[in-house]
Amino acid sequence: MPANNPRPAPRVVYLTSWGWTLTGNCREENQDSFLNWPDRLLWAVADGVGGGDDGAMASQLMIRRLSAIPPADTQARNVLAIKEAASEVNEALWRRRSKGNLCSTTLTVLAVQNDQAVCLWAGDSRCYLSRQGSLYQCSKDHTFRQSQIDRGALTPAEASRMIKGNVITRAVGGQSTLELDEATFTIEPKDRLLLCTDGLSNLLSPVALSETLARGATARSISRRFQELIKNLPQRDNITQITMLVSNPYHN
Repeated sequence: MPANNPRPAPRVVYLTSWGWTLTGNCREENQDSFLNWPDRLLWAVADGVGGGDDGAMASQLMIRRLSAIPPADTQARNVLAIKEAASEVNEALWRRRSKGNLCSTTLTVLAVQNDQAVCLWAGDSRCYLSRQGSLYQCSKDHTFRQSQIDRGALTPAEASRMIKGNVITRAVGGQSTLELDEATFTIEPKDRLLLCTDGLSNLLSPVALSETLARGATARSISRRFQELIKNLPQRDNITQITMLVSNPYHN
């Protein structure tokens, strides 16, 4: 993550965004869901896990609950509301588990208040920030592969060859209680952001993600460019993305 310079007071930024979700060419159903709510400065992607329709239900339930969050006058209250929503859904999905319905969902949320952004997540759906030609991954995967890297058991190159390295170690509904990781940063003019499920990040390299985010003129054109890049690739998973652009300079 880039270093944030101290500011005398928060300033308002304006963001435009565009999102889509695809079933892919190897799946019969789409278990991804997303929230694209620029007027509320709230965005989220969720990747459901579970047999049949359970995964789709889990991700949809999470996104519906987030869409009911009222506006907050501070970022702290914004974050609290997001955590409460995620915890409520976690409890609901965990209760289903006791009845034999094993379902959960990843969740990555981006909320902006003035020029302050917060990313909260559980699972391996990601948040990226593109700034001045550099790409930063704001989230950190909750996967078995990443856990092996963190403990020093494997190098990133070694871990990339793991057969079951993408097993999720944290998700909404995956445990009796939920903890969301959190990253905060200041939005700068000309920043570009991307939320996506692993269906996209597994298909495109960080270089491809960075170049695509940096070149487009609008959130819509960048989103369409992502579709063009993956249309001839083997899409073994559902794919979801939301692209966000800081659309004009700061205003007091």
